[in-house]
Amino acid sequence: MLSKEDLKKKKGESSQQLDFVESVTTANNIKKKRLSIFIFLFLTVGVSLVFLLYNKFKNQQLFIKLPQINIKISDIIPKPNPIAHIISVDPNSWQVCLFDLSTSKKVFDHHCPLTSIPVSLPSTPSTILKSSLPNGLEIKENIITQNNSIDFSAVITSPIRRLLLVIKIFGSSPLSGSQKLIPEVAQALYWRFSTP
Repeated sequence: MLSKEDLKKKKGESSQQLDFVESVTTANNIKKKRLSIFIFLFLTVGVSLVFLLYNKFKNQQLFIKLPQINIKISDIIPKPNPIAHIISVDPNSWQVCLFDLSTSKKVFDHHCPLTSIPVSLPSTPSTILKSSLPNGLEIKENIITQNNSIDFSAVITSPIRRLLLVIKIFGSSPLSGSQKLIPEVAQALYWRFSTP
C-alpha cells in the first residue's frame, strides 16, 4: 500500500500531465474552431456571391452567339426551271415573269425584259386560268392577241400571297398551240411559288 505522501506525489504528477494534455487538446480545438469558422464564412460568402451573380445575370445570355450566316441553299444550288418541260417545243419565243405584289420582287424570270411591276394590272375576271388553278383564288387577267404575238397578264390572289404573272409569246408557230399552254405554265408557277 502506498502512503499518503506517495499518493499525493502521484496525484501531483498526474495533474501536471493532465494540464499538459489539456493544453495540447485546447490548442488543437482552437485551431479546429478557427478553421471551421473560416470555412463556414468562406462558404457563406461564396454561396451568397453565387446567388447574387445568378440573380443579376439570369435574364442575360451568358453564351457566346455565333454569327448568323444568311446563305440559302437556293442561292448555291439553282432550282430547275419549273416550266422548261412545258415550253420545251419553242422556249425562246416565251417571256415569262412572276412578281410577288406584296414585296414587289420578281420571283421568277424566263427571258423576261421587265425589271419592275407594270403600272396597269389586269382587271377582267379569269376565263383562261380558272380551270387550271385551285378554287377560291381570285384571278383577274388580260390577254391581247395580235398577228404573231400574245400578251397575257394575270393577278392571282390567294390568302397567303398575291402574284402577278406576265407572259409574252412571240414568233411561235402555231400561236394557238402556245396559247393553250398558258394554263399549264400558270399552274406550274403557282404551285412552285404560292407559299412564301
